[in-house]
Amino acid sequence: MTLSLQDSSVPEFTPEPATLENTMGIDVGLDSFLVTDAGESVPVPQYYRKAELRLKRLQRALSRKRRGSNRRKKALKRLAKAHLSSQNCSRCGQRVPKAIQDRWHSCSHCGLELGRVDLMLG
Repeated sequence: MTLSLQDSSVPEFTPEPATLENTMGIDVGLDSFLVTDAGESVPVPQYYRKAELRLKRLQRALSRKRRGSNRRKKALKRLAKAHLSSQNCSRCGQRVPKAIQDRWHSCSHCGLELGRVDLMLG
């Protein structure tokens, strides 16, 4: 199915030929997420590593608690809450509440949009 719309109030887009004034170079690397030709540097987002460090700390705290104690139960709840689920964004870790029938993930914090199954896989 194809939908086509022609509106006379919208001007026709005619791209200009590439010149040094209207082009931009972007370098994607390991040290920084990207560097523009103007020298702007964007750092690499560390969402996954931050979440991983938090899980490590919570798991270590849980292992130090005595089995059957109330403090262990509280630590277990904190750890379970921190684990990633389809409610949490896989890019930034923010919680995005969804009902069971919602099949699309749309994070307002980082802008990630995925199907719910893709979110859990990736």
